[in-house]
This record gives sequence, C-alpha cells and structure tokens, in this order.
Amino acid sequence: MSNIFSGVPVYGEKWQLISEVSLDAEDKAQFSSAKVVSSDFGKSVCFFLKGGRGTQFIPMSSQGEQLAVGTDVNLDAVTIQVLGRTGEKNIMRVKINAL
Repeated sequence: MSNIFSGVPVYGEKWQLISEVSLDAEDKAQFSSAKVVSSDFGKSVCFFLKGGRGTQFIPMSSQGEQLAVGTDVNLDAVTIQVLGRTGEKNIMRVKINAL
C-alpha cells in the first residue's frame, strides 16, 4: 500500500518565539506616539515618527486583538516579538505588556 500523503505539500510549522525586546529610551525617543490601526494583518500598531518623518507599522500579536482601533499605545508597555519558522523570514509582532 502506498502512502496517501506522499503527494501532499508540507507547509511550515507553527511560528516560534525567537526573542522579545522592550523598547529602550533610544527607541522611544524616535516616536511621538503610537496607535492601534486596522491593517491587512488584522490590527497593527502605527508608530508616528517625530518631526513628521513618517510612520512605521508592525502587526500586533494575537493578544492585541482585544484593543479597539484608535487606541493610543503606551510606548513603555510595548514589547517587540521576533517570530520564526523553518523556510520563512522572521517576522515581528507588537505585544502590549499591560494587557
């Protein structure tokens, strides 16, 4: 009997936490504020750079889904999670520690 799964493609395993980093003073000094926004990835945090230099978006971790769009984010509560899995580039997610 042949293996019925031999022709089924195999996809990457679950994303694994590689590291977590809190924003340090230098990181926080770059931003004037941060806000929860809707994005293609669910909810993201939009970081507004000081001096009108633009914005940066990082998707939220799954625990952030309970925050409403438009919520101001306390930069002191932000942790950046780096996730990885075999065959994929690492990704980042924002975790809000106060939740």
